[in-house]
Order: sequence, then structure tokens, then C-alpha cells
Amino acid sequence: MKTQRVIINILTALPFIAAAAAVCFAPDKVPMHYNIAGEVDRWGSRWELLTYPLMPLLVRFVMSGLSRLVAKDRNAGKYAALMANSTIAVIALFDALAVYSICTSAIPGIEMDIDAVNDRIWQISMFFTGLSLIPAGYGMRDIPYNKNIGVKTTWSLANEESWRLSQRFGCYSFIAAGAAISILSLIIPGYRCALAALAVIAVMSVVLITYTYAAYRKSTRDGNSGK
Repeated sequence: MKTQRVIINILTALPFIAAAAAVCFAPDKVPMHYNIAGEVDRWGSRWELLTYPLMPLLVRFVMSGLSRLVAKDRNAGKYAALMANSTIAVIALFDALAVYSICTSAIPGIEMDIDAVNDRIWQISMFFTGLSLIPAGYGMRDIPYNKNIGVKTTWSLANEESWRLSQRFGCYSFIAAGAAISILSLIIPGYRCALAALAVIAVMSVVLITYTYAAYRKSTRDGNSGK
């Protein structure tokens, strides 16, 4: 957890460092928004670049709040690593978007192809979205029975064995889906990679829900009818 906390602190500070460096070297006026033709339709002070890191900072506060809620569970210590890994992945996603936005605004004379920029933003978002599912899945395998986090359906919550089987399968499902989404984001351009990601998540959800029913049936056949 100590290492994870250090990583979270570094990721939170990274966009602020990038923004501070950009303020030092960027011209007084920088492009802050582009229209659909790729033309600048709003210029702003270089000091406005310091607003980009605020979103990753807000995300950290939100994830910290969620972690505090989860910490109230009696088994919180057993899935603290899951929450820390998820926090790292989500902050990394918003870091990538913030740093990319800072670079496109701060580099003097950069030619903006708005379609290319939009494509990159979609791909960056989906790449890190996929990566965020991998640590979430990894931490899911050994989550103890609870009603706060994990693969939760009526069937998975039916008893301890059904829960255990569902979380183990959920671990592999999340890792596989995350890897697939990240790979697809490198291959499929623009918003289409987001559609592909949604398709992967939809298939994973259907398969996962179906498996929780199978796990429940197996657990009841094995005589685990109670929690």
C-alpha cells in the first residue's frame, strides 16, 4: 500500500508539473479551444493551463471518498489493494488527457487537425480505460463475501461458494476485457474504438452474469445453500 500511495501522489503531481513547465515556456496567449474545422475559436492566458490538472485532482478526491466508504466494511483490509490499483488506473487516464491537452495548447505554432486530435483523445481514453480494468480484475479474485464491491448478482450473493467462483471468473473476465479494449484502441481510430470497447464490455457482462448463475447452480449441487 505504501508503494501504491507513492504512485498515486506522483500521478496527482505529474499534470501540475507539466502545466507549470508549460506556463514557463508557452507564449502569453495560448489556444484553449478549437472549432470543428480545427481553427482556434478561443485564446486564453497561459496561466489557464494550470486548470487542466484540476480534473485528475478531483478524480483523486472522488476515489479517496469511495475508498473511505469501502473501508467501513469489516473485510476492508482484504480489498484495499483493489481500491488503490483502481485509483491509480483512473488517475492515469485523466493524467494522459490533461498532459495531452496541455501539450496541444502550449506548443507554439502547432498545426491542429481537429479530426486527428479527436481520434487521439478517443484512443487515449479507451487505452487507459482498458488498462484500468486489469488491476481491478486482478484484485477481484480474492475479495471476501460482501455487498459493497465485486461481481454482484442475486446468484453470486447466494452463498460463499457461488461468490468465490464468481469473483475468480470475474478476475479473468476483467483482465481479458481490459487487455482487449487497450489493444483495440491502438488499432481502431476515433470514436469507433469506444464503440468496440462498449461491445467488449457488453459481451463480458453477459458472459459474467451467465457464469454467476452457473456458479450458483454448481454451489447448490455441492451442498452450499447458505451464506
